[in-house]
Amino acid sequence: MPANKLPLSKQLAYACGMIGWSIMTNIIIVMLPYFYLPPNNAGLTTLVPQLLLLGLFNIMSVITASGRLVDAFLILLLPR
Repeated sequence: MPANKLPLSKQLAYACGMIGWSIMTNIIIVMLPYFYLPPNNAGLTTLVPQLLLLGLFNIMSVITASGRLVDAFLILLLPR
């Protein structure tokens, strides 16, 4: 059975439901590194030390990766 293509107006209406969520997540993604690891000339204190774990991973990457690993683990455990 061939798939019918949605008209552009319906595609735009469908995409509008994600505008608020996309704006919120993008602001968080942009602002978190600035406030937790500000540039040297910003005059803000660094809230997360820029240490390396095992000589390879930064603390921010470990925090982000651990959240995604917990999500993946829970998805496997939860019944469908």
